[in-house]
Amino acid sequence: MLKAIITFNCLEHPLQKTTPFTIRLGYDPATGEYADTPLETKTFGPREAVSQFHDSIGYYPGLWYNEDRGKLYFWDVAASAVVPAQDNYTTKITLLDNTPAYDLYGIDIGKTMLGSGNPGDNGVQFGLHMAVVGQGKRGEWGLIQLWNSPALLDLTMKVNPAVVRPKGALAYTLKIVNTTPVRQSFELDDPIPVNTTFFKGLFYDHDTNSIRWKGMIAPYGTQYLVFSVKVNKDVHRGTIIANQASLTDGALGDSASAETAIK
Repeated sequence: MLKAIITFNCLEHPLQKTTPFTIRLGYDPATGEYADTPLETKTFGPREAVSQFHDSIGYYPGLWYNEDRGKLYFWDVAASAVVPAQDNYTTKITLLDNTPAYDLYGIDIGKTMLGSGNPGDNGVQFGLHMAVVGQGKRGEWGLIQLWNSPALLDLTMKVNPAVVRPKGALAYTLKIVNTTPVRQSFELDDPIPVNTTFFKGLFYDHDTNSIRWKGMIAPYGTQYLVFSVKVNKDVHRGTIIANQASLTDGALGDSASAETAIK
């Protein structure tokens, strides 16, 4: 693994939220005159700091798809950045509301294939990561750490026992490992498996019937979470209890699953 620490001069503050601002429209384009009072006022709140760069993620805004017209449009070309990769990867495609246009994923439009726009989804990233880990009080300097790794966090799941009877209990152990030299945030979503009922444990969300776990992990740190469910009494023999958890981090995230058979 390549690691390096670099200091540099900077004007931005990548470790704190951006400054909110308000815009007031005083010019009326319909009349060509300036109004005595603002015709419209918009306030833009602060946005979260972006302190890390990962080459598994694409930084090209990509294309919009207009469903009504059936046409593709460039989206903010001036803001694009192509990430060096080991091989070709897709061009991001979204609907006009910026939600992914999953139905168009995999379509060849000539020089590129439509998709998420992330090199990591094709497994062609080099594994380069950068993180701003410190800065001057006035933003006059910053401290950057660089490293190589395939991903940020690793999620695994174990279940005990592997075979269970109706009305029996299952214990799931979730393990998250930070593979990087800097602190990482995460969000984990683990829906309670079908044919089971939540029994005990932390971070249970009644509204979604799932485990919703958010937190931070120290550099190269590990965190565990254990929770239990009970198998419903009317589950038939041979049924497979499948649990699938997904992990969101600053890059591609991870997922893990475990299965139990009803005997």
